[in-house]
Amino acid sequence: MVFAAQQTVVAVGVLVLYWGDPLLMGGCLLLLAVSLVWSVVELRS
Repeated sequence: MVFAAQQTVVAVGVLVLYWGDPLLMGGCLLLLAVSLVWSVVELRS
């Protein structure tokens, strides 16, 4: 019973990790893109 609960917790943790990583990466890439665009706009003005 405890083992099954542990397996469930691990499965949920892995699921959250795999669902969270792309979102995290997407957020970082979005921030990077925004900062790049911002710097280009600043250079042009």
